[in-house]
Amino acid sequence: MKLLGRLLLGVWGFLWAAVGSSLSGLLYLLGSPFLPEPWWTDTVQRLFGRLVLLSVGVLLRVEGKENIPVDRPCVLMANHRSYLDIPAVIVGLRRISVLFVAKRELTRIPFFGWALGASYHIKVDRGNREQAVAALRESVRKVGEGIGLAVFPEGTRSPVPAPLPFKKGGFYVAVDTGFPILPVSIRNSGELFGKRHRLPRPGRITLVVHPMIPTEGLTRAGIRPLMAEVRRSIVSGLESEAGGAAAAAPTVSGTGETA
Repeated sequence: MKLLGRLLLGVWGFLWAAVGSSLSGLLYLLGSPFLPEPWWTDTVQRLFGRLVLLSVGVLLRVEGKENIPVDRPCVLMANHRSYLDIPAVIVGLRRISVLFVAKRELTRIPFFGWALGASYHIKVDRGNREQAVAALRESVRKVGEGIGLAVFPEGTRSPVPAPLPFKKGGFYVAVDTGFPILPVSIRNSGELFGKRHRLPRPGRITLVVHPMIPTEGLTRAGIRPLMAEVRRSIVSGLESEAGGAAAAAPTVSGTGETA
């Protein structure tokens, strides 16, 4: 019976993700000519994120809310274990406007992609960091100070609690803009719907928001120590999941320095 329940939950979750993303895109497109930004984009994506978490029975807890900046831009970096991480970040850090970098070709997808293209999310050609930096600065100029560019520095979902080696792309963006990094630990999402789980299960995800790490004055020569500091911060919020295993994992990926 438990397996049947998870199967039904999984079918419902996938259906909602497919249909809900299209409906959310359509809702955004209908309102965007008349409603102000970034309020409208934030409202639609938070609504979608809440419904995704609710559809699979996930409760969200946020620790360290006092560390969420509302008066300055930042680059938000989190570990990545689940499809649920993106809605969890959008909903959990609702005090700021959460931006994502998306490949420009995604804007061709009906409704969802069209809405993405019309929104203030950053659309770039594949691997173009300079374009991402310029677009982020333009977003800050248009939207205001309280924005966070969300980056998962592992580049993919980790199958285990210990984070995978970090890629450098997001750190280049942080250093080139001078925006501080906001480390966030996402705990338990992998156990609910991780890389090794084909079906979701209900439960609780905890976000741990750590104090910001400054990058102003740093150059690209200081990327590796910065990466190590951010990794230590994120791992410190995963201790109940990963223990010493997370700290023992490599810090920097030898390849794939994409944004």
